[in-house]
Amino acid sequence: MQPVQIGHRRYLMMFFTDQTAERRRRVLERVFYHDILNTLGAMSGLVDLLDQRVSSDAEGRRFLALMRHQTDTAIEDIEAQRELASAESHELQVHPQDFCVHDLIVQVVHQYANHPLARQKQVVLREATD
Repeated sequence: MQPVQIGHRRYLMMFFTDQTAERRRRVLERVFYHDILNTLGAMSGLVDLLDQRVSSDAEGRRFLALMRHQTDTAIEDIEAQRELASAESHELQVHPQDFCVHDLIVQVVHQYANHPLARQKQVVLREATD
């Protein structure tokens, strides 16, 4: 609200914003994140079940490990996007924690080792302290 004087009269200016569309978008976004994470969780469970049946097939186990990694990566990416959306809407609750930088770098190296752009390339990680 903002008081305004026009001539000898005082008026009170008020501005309104319809937030219906924004609220609806946030609800739909929450439903999407919930549903897609449930779907990926089910896929992860199926990979675990297949893993129990393919115990002696080395190539099958290798493909299952790749499937598990890609499923886990997709879940992490979606959770990161959900956190970003929460941060943008000022709803994010932050829980700082320590982590090992070396482990993070190893994870990134493994993630990109199987990427199509990494064909015929080798990423070398030298030993380093955290």
